[in-house]
This record gives sequence, C-alpha cells and structure tokens, in this order.
Amino acid sequence: MSRQFLQVTAILLVIWAIIIGAYLLWGVDRTGDLAIVSDPPGARVLLNLEPTLYRTDTLIADLPEGKYSVTLEMKGYVADPFVQVVHLQRNRLSAVSFDLKTAPPPMAFSPRVSVREESQKPRPEYQPTFPITTRETRKPEPSDVLQETLGQQPESRRTHQQQPSAPPVSESTVPGTQREFGSIEVASNIFGADIYMDGNPTGQKTNATLMVPIGIHRFAIKKENYKVQPEEVIVNVQSSETGEFLIFELIQDMESLPYRIQIITEPVAGGVLIDNIYRGEGTLNVEVDPGEYLISFQPVDGYDSPRSQKINLTPNKRTATVTGTYERRLEFSMFIDSLGYPRQSGGIYLDLGYIIPGEQFTPDTLWGPAVKYVKSMNSYAWEIGWGIATRNPTGSDYLRFRFDVPEGFTRTRPLMMRLYIFASSKNYPLTVINKSEVDLSINGQLVWEAHTPEQHIKQGQTDTYETVALDRYLIPGDNEIVIKAAQSSQCFIYCRGIEIR
Repeated sequence: MSRQFLQVTAILLVIWAIIIGAYLLWGVDRTGDLAIVSDPPGARVLLNLEPTLYRTDTLIADLPEGKYSVTLEMKGYVADPFVQVVHLQRNRLSAVSFDLKTAPPPMAFSPRVSVREESQKPRPEYQPTFPITTRETRKPEPSDVLQETLGQQPESRRTHQQQPSAPPVSESTVPGTQREFGSIEVASNIFGADIYMDGNPTGQKTNATLMVPIGIHRFAIKKENYKVQPEEVIVNVQSSETGEFLIFELIQDMESLPYRIQIITEPVAGGVLIDNIYRGEGTLNVEVDPGEYLISFQPVDGYDSPRSQKINLTPNKRTATVTGTYERRLEFSMFIDSLGYPRQSGGIYLDLGYIIPGEQFTPDTLWGPAVKYVKSMNSYAWEIGWGIATRNPTGSDYLRFRFDVPEGFTRTRPLMMRLYIFASSKNYPLTVINKSEVDLSINGQLVWEAHTPEQHIKQGQTDTYETVALDRYLIPGDNEIVIKAAQSSQCFIYCRGIEIR
C-alpha cells in the first residue's frame, strides 16, 4: 500500500470527523418548552422583565436554553411569588405556577404644587436613562414630547386624527383640582423599595398602585444596598381607563454592604471581646474592617464560657454571625482538709454510715467510715471497710454524696467526676488476705463492682484520681453517688475527696 494512498485516506477521515462534529454541535436542537400557569388565569407573561404576547395559562415552545426570570402582570393583582427563575434545558419541559392575589387599593399621589403653578410651570424635556418600556398604550415619540412641551397635542399614530387641545372630562379626578388621574402599578422582585416620581419621593414602597396625574412621568425606585434595573422608566399616562404596570429588578450591591459581625450570647448575656478588646455584652452588631478577628467571651457566674472563635471577613463574605452558648456549670467538691475536717464547695452534701446486705442505708457517724490520718500520704482521708469483727452490727461502710441537677440541664462537654480514692495493705482484724475492693453506684446504677483502686497509699500522691463520666447516669433533681467497701474486700480503702465538674 503506497504512502500517497494512506495520506489521502487520512485526509478523508479528518474531513468526515469535522462534518460529524459540526452536525453534533449545530444540528442538535438547543431549545426547551416553558409552561406557565396562574390562579386565576389571564395574566400577561414577562420574561426577563420584558412583556410578551403570552397570557396564562400558556405553553411557550422552542425557547433557547438558558436562565429566565418569569413574572406576571394583571390589573388589580400581585403575583405570588413575585418572580421565579427558571433554568431551561434543551428538549425538556419546565413549568412554573403563580397565585394572583388581590392588590392593595390604589393611593392617589400628586406633586405638592397648585394647579395654577403647574399650568404655568414649563414642562422640561425629559431625557430617559433607560428606554421606555413597551406598554399596551402607544409609546410617545420624542417629537410628541416636544410638541406637548410647546403646548401642542401630539398626533395619534393610530388614528392620524388631530386630538382635541383640551383634555376630556373624566370621573377619575381628585376633588377640587379638576385634574384627571390614571393608575400606575410599581413592582419589584424585592418588596419595600421607595418609589420616586419625577425625582420626588411618593412616600410609597413597592409593590404599590398609585393614582397619578395624566401626563408624562419619570418613575424610579431606591433601596439601600441594592442596584436597580432599569434605573428609570418614563411613562405617558394617557387615560384613567388604562392602567400601567412597571417592574424593577433589585440586585444586591455587594460593594456597598458594610463589613459587620453579629455576636449573640445565650442563654445569658455575657461580655464579648473582639481581638481582646471589650465591645459590650449580650447581642451586638459591630461594623469592622475586612480581615480576621478573634471573638472571645467573658466568664459568667454559674456558667462555663463558650470557646473562642475565629472569623474572616472578605469582599465575598462581608457579614458573619457568631453565637456563644454559655453552659450551666455543675461544679461540686468535698475534701478532707489538713485538719481532718470535710470542706465542701457548691451544693454537695454528705451522709455516711453502714449498710447490711439486703437492708437500707443506716446513717451512723460512730460505726461508719472514720476520718484517719494516712502517714504515707501526709493527709487525712475517710477510712472505708467491710465486715469488721469489732463493729456490731457488721456491714459495709459507705459515703453517700448528694447534689441537685437543674431541670433542662444540657451540656456539649461531658460532666466528669474525679474520685480521689486509694487502696491500702491494712487488713481488717482477723483477716490475712490483702484485697482492697470498692463498689460505686450512681442513682442506683452499679458503675464499679469489686473495683481495685488504681492508686495505693504507699505511692504518697494525694493529687491523683480516677475519673467517671456522669452524663449517662444523671437525672433532673436529686442525684446521689455512693461509695462503699465491696463484700469481697479484706483491706481498708481510703477516700480523700470527690470533685464534679
């Protein structure tokens, strides 16, 4: 096979590939269909703020694929939602539906000048900053505006007949002025924008219906931190019988938004610091410059302070909300001090005594645990034993700590108990086996059974402890923690104190 034949074949394959690619690229139908319904029907459809000839309920076929904003206009009604955005895909049917709600009654608005002053004041030649929107009534040409400025009535392009110089008498007038009024509906995709007519505020906000004098007027809306499209619309209000519908689109102006931090403290009002500078307490709205900030919180009695948080404000993220949640603190402790007396912190209470298997607790300060000085630890502690022959009746020594949990108490961090408990080699009388074992129960649930303490008094470290997570055992209201010698124990156990936090 010759090289020339191979070259020709390769060229033909490339040509066929180009033809097939072009067919796939341009031959595919890139349109979709859009169904628009409303309750009640009969409203005119606006696509991308431009009026169309379609009225609901309708199907608009073969629309180029892309993004469309859809809204409706109907005299005496307001669309809900006001505008919907549709992402139209090729060869697919998309649908939107609207509820048309009765619009509020129109409000008359007139510039605050007398009829005589208005008739003597020359009408300026308005230069619109945006093309006049298509209306059901005819659009005035610049020559018409000029003729009307000179006191001449423009020629109608529909009838080609000279209109009378005096305006017709109408019932839609404001008493005492003999001036004819027409209705204007001014709407926007975001409600609450201030409406302006001829450069003056009307005192009304979108969406609203205004009664305005017959003639040419400029309309605009304003809302803080928003841009408006179109900037201005010029309308020729020709008759009281024909209402006009103006629609504006509000687009948030990110560049005009301030940099702001909202800080909330709950359920109590705590002090707030931004970069270690005090800014107040409770709920704050602070305007700042762009950049990174550290938000921290001051202590509140009875609560654990929230953790500090870092935030970063950028041109694309100008606001941030930080919530600091103070958690109710449960903090109790009871220790034997250097003089051998129990010292408590917080609302924790102790009773001690002995318990015989199968019977109730018997509070007894004489035959229950005793406070003993432990020479190897150089500290005092409660001495807990079981089955001591010299005690009558026999039974297990116990320490019962009681405290209250508030109703609705919740935490994101676990509540822990530290138990400063130690084993010993000091046997009970008439015993020979060195076995120090202890039982621990919380609200009647057995947590330790015949547990050998991890620490021994021979180690001489009084600050060591064992930890137990309490959350799964706690109940609202009264709670109790019971420490007692196990029946299998043959040695004393020493407890220097308990701490809950």
